[in-house]
Amino acid sequence: MFQATLIRRNKHTIRMRYKRIGKRDPTMKQIRIHDFRHSHVALLIDRETEYTIIKERLRHASIVTTIDTYGHLFPNKQRETAYALDKFF
Repeated sequence: MFQATLIRRNKHTIRMRYKRIGKRDPTMKQIRIHDFRHSHVALLIDRETEYTIIKERLRHASIVTTIDTYGHLFPNKQRETAYALDKFF
């Protein structure tokens, strides 16, 4: 119960701060707060952060959810894996 209240309060605080920042520069394109989440993940992937760390930060119950949602941001992983296997054999 306490945690749910705390999460709601944090979400409200983030939204209010975001709106305040948006008012400073009316020419700035407004994006959804959820889009920040995707940008955050894209940055982590670009920095080659481990899948499990990303999963934990996003609070996904399963790594499958993380990979299914953000797998398209890992385009070079398949190529890198193939090259590594080629070198191995």
